[in-house]
Amino acid sequence: MSGKHIAIVGAGPKAAAIAAKADILNRVQKPQLQVTIFEQSAVAANWSGRYGYTDGEARLCTPAERDLGFPYDAGVFDPRIAAAMYAEYSWGAYLLEHVRADAQSGFNNWVNRGRSPPTHAEFAGYVEWAIAKSSATLEIGTVTRLEPTPHGWRIHRRGPGGRSRSQGLFDGVVFTGPGAPLHRVERLGTSARITDGRDFWKDPDGFLAQPTASDEPVIILGAGGTAAAIAARTVRARPPRDILIIGDQAALFTRSEAFFESQIFTDDAIWERLEPNTRRGFTDRLNRGVVWSTISDELARSPKVRFEPGRGEKIEVRTGLAGEEILVEYRRSGKTIGTYASLAIDASGFDTWWFATLLPPAMRDRLTAANAKKQKAMREAVADGMSKYLELFNEAPGPIHAPMLSQAVGPGFMSLMALGAMSDRILDRYLPSYIAS
Repeated sequence: MSGKHIAIVGAGPKAAAIAAKADILNRVQKPQLQVTIFEQSAVAANWSGRYGYTDGEARLCTPAERDLGFPYDAGVFDPRIAAAMYAEYSWGAYLLEHVRADAQSGFNNWVNRGRSPPTHAEFAGYVEWAIAKSSATLEIGTVTRLEPTPHGWRIHRRGPGGRSRSQGLFDGVVFTGPGAPLHRVERLGTSARITDGRDFWKDPDGFLAQPTASDEPVIILGAGGTAAAIAARTVRARPPRDILIIGDQAALFTRSEAFFESQIFTDDAIWERLEPNTRRGFTDRLNRGVVWSTISDELARSPKVRFEPGRGEKIEVRTGLAGEEILVEYRRSGKTIGTYASLAIDASGFDTWWFATLLPPAMRDRLTAANAKKQKAMREAVADGMSKYLELFNEAPGPIHAPMLSQAVGPGFMSLMALGAMSDRILDRYLPSYIAS
């Protein structure tokens, strides 16, 4: 079982955590793991502020100590692995390698300033450092499909120059990343005054500075972290604008760091004692449709922000007496309500199943249906059957892992809450001690 070659699609924090842990395992236990990371644009692109999803200036909502190796448990591998991981790839190790002009370490400066969570751009720097330090191979290009062969997965990709090529063979493939915006809300017409939860961040100042002929509010559709972050960024813009958040829940629910919640993200014994419905409710409550207290507090201080329950249905561009008008329609209690917006942002979510079209037909057919309701049920059934190794599929020619869909296995593997535990689960699948679950 030694010498396995793992492909990761997406060069973000999950890829960095896996690559770093594989490097430490190779040093201590010598399983000869190989990691190749495929990324379409740049390492940590979605965190840097240069490719959308964020402007890079916001701070992480999780503490910096929840880094690539957290929680550093010694239960999965040799205890030396956790110690070496902390010494080589922790947030503190990263800061110690960055010396300021006055010869003080970045770690010294971070502690003296109160151990604040890093900005998204600073976190991107940490991810870049870890991937570069690990022995992982980085390939820039867009993955176009996976081809099963008798000896492993072959990955086809399109390079920066448009040239197609294939690479492999791989014993398993890990998909990461949030996916593109879902665009659940129908759009009729186009306008520079309409955007989504990814593209807003490419030029937030330019988008918010657009002149409008009316004093209608900025309307944000969605009630999760992306919608709230966009609202907070809009609150800070000048001149101030009224902001209306429309979301399919009663209010903006707030999440903060608290022991009784946080321990469930890293304690498997507690998680396994919960009923399936309780697990799903916990995950939905604390990972989806929830706003961290730092953002919630900022919105609460602004008299310009209000929230309306409802599900966004349509954004329509019209021509009125004053020129271009944007009508937003949403549904509540069986009724359709229309209201006009000066600017409209569809922040209703991202496609975590974005990779389904890359899979071979036999797998893809188990995830797609002509009927949206049936397709959702099919995908939920596949995700609910995920193995403890975060395998969505475990069949020839090798496993397909999708940690962003692992809510049935544990709540922390989807996000930044337990990157070290996530990497343990996946890499344990490729060690000599592996036992099929």
